[in-house]
Amino acid sequence: MAVIHRSSWVVPVSSPPIHDGAVLVDQGRVVAVDVFAAFAGQSEAVIDHGLGILMPGLVNGHAHLELSHCPTGVNENLGDMVGWIGELLTFREDYIGDDVDLIAQQCLAKMENSGIDLIADIGNDPSFARDGKDAEVLFFHELLGLSQVATEYMLEVLDSQKSSYTSHAPYSTSLTLLTRVKAQSTARGHIMPIHVAESSAEMEFLKTGQGDFQAFLDKRGFWDGSFVPPATSPVHYLHDAGLLDSKTLCVHCVHVDDHDLQLLQESGAGVCLCLGSNEYLGVGLPPVVAMLEAGLFPCLGTDSLASNPEVSIWREMNLIHRTYPTLTSQQIIEMATCNGAHALDRPGYGVLCKDAVSMIFVDYEGDSPVDFLSFDSSAKKITRCL
Repeated sequence: MAVIHRSSWVVPVSSPPIHDGAVLVDQGRVVAVDVFAAFAGQSEAVIDHGLGILMPGLVNGHAHLELSHCPTGVNENLGDMVGWIGELLTFREDYIGDDVDLIAQQCLAKMENSGIDLIADIGNDPSFARDGKDAEVLFFHELLGLSQVATEYMLEVLDSQKSSYTSHAPYSTSLTLLTRVKAQSTARGHIMPIHVAESSAEMEFLKTGQGDFQAFLDKRGFWDGSFVPPATSPVHYLHDAGLLDSKTLCVHCVHVDDHDLQLLQESGAGVCLCLGSNEYLGVGLPPVVAMLEAGLFPCLGTDSLASNPEVSIWREMNLIHRTYPTLTSQQIIEMATCNGAHALDRPGYGVLCKDAVSMIFVDYEGDSPVDFLSFDSSAKKITRCL
């Protein structure tokens, strides 16, 4: 039976907010969105949510649920990306608890309770992939290997399993492996997320083959000298290799210039911002205003609890709002909803329109339906309606 959901505000995202609006839902999908009066007589089942906002569920464009047990703590090595990676690897290698999956499930539940309905989850272990109770979780098995031996092993993994695959980053993955992963993703119609231009150490390594990353790889036995630095930016490197297109999602993009942004825009590649992680690691801030001016439509991700004190898209919106005060609330809400759905190629999410499958109600008392970025979602009631 069709149900009419009514509230003081409806924010479709794709169109202007509707005062005293309603959403007609039938069999788990949105049928229509309009003012409440327009649905008179169309259904006897009416759920009046009262003061608040009906809007599409949020989208988390980049997460690592398998790292949920790794503590963020106090980062005493701000800006030292390589040092943080070393500490993270050591912690994971030495961890003896048997609660990794439980903690990840708790983290996922917290995301769902905050109104996130679509999540891109990156992990090194495909057996760790999990289904959400309410949210759709897209799992990507992350491969990396820069040496010839590591590349050959990962190519065998790639050929033997049916996961959705992704490459870790241009600085940690050989061009051969990058190309093969992208080719398989394309053949299967999958998105390929990849960490891009996150730190200055990455920039140095790709330009010179030297620096902290080279020393780190050498120390851990991952360096065999076969990698030839492209002497250019990560974005330019991926572009020249033919790896940027509408199904490539570039995550972080902190150290990008105008030419990089032009290449991203021309290729149709997506961009995912993880400001909370960038702030914690001290790697810098992405040029968000320039991205929008270049015609890009960035989405938002939380990354993991290993590099972000809180995996909340509401918090990411707040960080964007405070860091880039010239951006409108509408632009920021789009980053948290429709931009992410588009980047992950999941129609039905991110907007309230016909055939949408995601809707939440946010208990909110305010004059404007889009000026609510400063509130703490944990202190508000969020109800899933689809």
